[in-house]
Amino acid sequence: MGQYEDTFSLLRKGRTSQLLREGLAAYYHALSHVYGEVAYYSKLETVRYSCYALSGRYEGLLLSVLDRRTAAYKEALCHSLFAKGHYHETLHICDKWGRIVDDRSREYAMVAYYRFLIHIALGDVRQVTYWVARSTVSDITHAVMNQGSLWTLAGMLSGKDIDRSYRYIRFSWTC
Repeated sequence: MGQYEDTFSLLRKGRTSQLLREGLAAYYHALSHVYGEVAYYSKLETVRYSCYALSGRYEGLLLSVLDRRTAAYKEALCHSLFAKGHYHETLHICDKWGRIVDDRSREYAMVAYYRFLIHIALGDVRQVTYWVARSTVSDITHAVMNQGSLWTLAGMLSGKDIDRSYRYIRFSWTC
């Protein structure tokens, strides 16, 4: 919600020496995420650069404490590889990740969303549409209020089917 100083203040109070593996993973994930958010929204190049570096540092720490066989590890690895532009490797990890989560689960929506992003980067329009639709259906099925996939799908349709695009945006806005 943009309250980064409050978030950093709370996170600085964390005592990692008292955390078990799962707690450390949550802590590193939170730090990586918040630094990534600050970097993404910052208008200052120096802030963006340093925050992306810190986000990557905590992402590395996160990967070091997660069990490599888990969905959480595969999600973090997908995020890391995608951010570095390693799209084919990310796709390979998404395949493994998708095999260990139920394709009707909320976790699978994230697999679908990453596949959507990868195919955008690779320029595979047919796959882009398929995976954004899969992510959208999962978001709606799981009553996710942040329906970024539906907004994206509506945007993709805006030049082709304006009525349908409008219905999607209105549905998402209502949620």
